[in-house]
Amino acid sequence: MGRAALRFTPNPYPGLYATAIFPGKRDADWDLSGKSRLTFWMKTRNPNMHGYQNAGPVISLYGKDGKLEYRPTKDGNLLVYLPFSEARWTWMRIEVPLAGDASWTRKKTGEVRLDKIRALGIALDSWGGDPFFVWLDGLRFE
Repeated sequence: MGRAALRFTPNPYPGLYATAIFPGKRDADWDLSGKSRLTFWMKTRNPNMHGYQNAGPVISLYGKDGKLEYRPTKDGNLLVYLPFSEARWTWMRIEVPLAGDASWTRKKTGEVRLDKIRALGIALDSWGGDPFFVWLDGLRFE
């Protein structure tokens, strides 16, 4: 795991949410209508005291005129309240149901449909101003 992972670092880190968007031009033409979930592995390194804050990760699926946003329920943060202790030092598998569920809240803004997705965004919010590092691997829609 991680030999061909994507890495992003907000540098300089602007504060609040830093979002990595793929593709950057938001010109994908993905039909996700037959898919039920997004899965990926995530690993982070954060030099800031207290690490991450607010809901996270926040996942966005962008359409031409709107977006679908997915947050852990109750503004939870999977990087603060880890599902298992080993996730502090190793890879953590994340599964986001595209319909939303008891663990993930789905919010629709504007006009967007799963059969016309143009980009994927992953956002995190950190305490402090130092850049942090995020690795993603095995990202796929199933």
